[in-house]
Amino acid sequence: VSQSRYQQQFTVKIKLDNPITFEGKTINFVYMTHFMELDPSVLNKSGLKVEAGQVLGKMGFANAWHLHIGLFQNLHLLASRRSLLIS
Repeated sequence: VSQSRYQQQFTVKIKLDNPITFEGKTINFVYMTHFMELDPSVLNKSGLKVEAGQVLGKMGFANAWHLHIGLFQNLHLLASRRSLLIS
């Protein structure tokens, strides 16, 4: 979990049970950042199983409510980002 200097900000990485294909690449991980609050069921926890539709937290605000989402092939591409890894 990482925090911003100006606003509390959290980041979540999700390992997909079933990888997806996007623009010809196999996607194994989804990265979401700019949560202003994480749900207590996932806060400071790792290795959790999440279900479709499960609430992970509340979006952050910087000029507008928003959430950044990234798609990654490999975990090593995410290694430099401090965050919570769940599956």
